[in-house]
Amino acid sequence: MIKRLLTLLLISFAPQVFAQVTTVTDVLDRQVTLDLPAKRVVLGFYGEDYMAIGTEKSFDNVVGMSKGIWEKWRPANWAMYVAHRPSLETLPDVGKVDTQTFSVEKVISLNPDLLVLADWQFKGLGNDVNRIEDAGIPVIVVDYNAQTVERHVQSTLIIGQITGQEARAEKIAKQYQDMVQLVADRLAKANLPKPTIYAEFGFPGTKEYGYTFGKKHVGCDVGNGRR
Repeated sequence: MIKRLLTLLLISFAPQVFAQVTTVTDVLDRQVTLDLPAKRVVLGFYGEDYMAIGTEKSFDNVVGMSKGIWEKWRPANWAMYVAHRPSLETLPDVGKVDTQTFSVEKVISLNPDLLVLADWQFKGLGNDVNRIEDAGIPVIVVDYNAQTVERHVQSTLIIGQITGQEARAEKIAKQYQDMVQLVADRLAKANLPKPTIYAEFGFPGTKEYGYTFGKKHVGCDVGNGRR
């Protein structure tokens, strides 16, 4: 009887045993203290990156996301992921920052222990971030839109911390850095003239015009030889 009670107690406290209070420095140099690995996560962006780094199992702990950014912006990609993991379809949607449909109330109602936002989402939400944090929900910012190796690597390592996949994140970050350096070295050696580049984001489909891009985008970075 005593042995059975001890077993039940161990099972009951298992999450607390494995959770560890950790301070994470996000891409905005904000110090965020929380229990990791996170057990209930709301994702603002970068669902594919989160899954690639944290493995598919990491999505077992995702309780909500800004689905439109993935589903509407990259519908073919979204459809492939849903075909593989149908539970994505039923994840609660918290809305989009860029269309002013992001719902702070929805985020809070999901009772997450972490909200992960892109840099542009964090800045777009403004004071609403304070409302989320005042509700006891830590907010961590990552950034794969910066188009810099440094921020991409930092974001990868942060997601590794969040998901408890630090070793995997370090391996991915190193592979990424090595490949970027390899391409840069080959381009320098080739010494070719820089091409003219046109970039368009046509997510509405072939029947509608997409977006063209200004100076702050990967297209400009490629054209200028930036990495």
